[in-house]
Amino acid sequence: MLLPGRNNKAYTLLIIVLLLAGTAVWFFTRKPATEPIPLVPVPEATAPPTDTIPSPRSAQWLADSTHVYLLGDTKLMPAAGYPNRRALTLDGDAFFDIPGAAAPLIIHTKLLTITVKGKAALRVTGPAKEEWGEVDVIEGNVIVHKAYESTFNRPDTLTGGQMQMINRTIDLMEKEVFDAAALKAWRARQAVNP
Repeated sequence: MLLPGRNNKAYTLLIIVLLLAGTAVWFFTRKPATEPIPLVPVPEATAPPTDTIPSPRSAQWLADSTHVYLLGDTKLMPAAGYPNRRALTLDGDAFFDIPGAAAPLIIHTKLLTITVKGKAALRVTGPAKEEWGEVDVIEGNVIVHKAYESTFNRPDTLTGGQMQMINRTIDLMEKEVFDAAALKAWRARQAVNP
């Protein structure tokens, strides 16, 4: 109810201010309807390992002076008459330090045929029980193509700092660039601690 002779606008404004003040007091002093969400501690991030390449299980010198580091449960079978026929079959994971030679060195895995021309250093991962493989080249000239029938069987040429990945399940072979620093450091450590 408004008083006669008074400024009704002033009373209306006063009522609005009082309502807003009361709402603000209620809002800031009320108790929450639910318990606050407890803070969950976030685990500290750990740095990735500096060396993700495993130590070699063994190292071999082949008859043509190729130095091979076998990683894990790897099997390496030279072709009959090696090194006159420079071909190897790999089941697993190995690093190759290959000297230059007139004839190329051919590395066969379940999914890839890798032709190495001249001096090269590379890691080949090709477990026979898997449907994937990888070739990481830190130096040299390497030609990679699928070792099985495929509609898409165009070879790729890799040089230092390039890699090839294959996945037979989706029939995909992809060439990419990679940071070869870790693999080069791993290789240097093997040369120091053969």
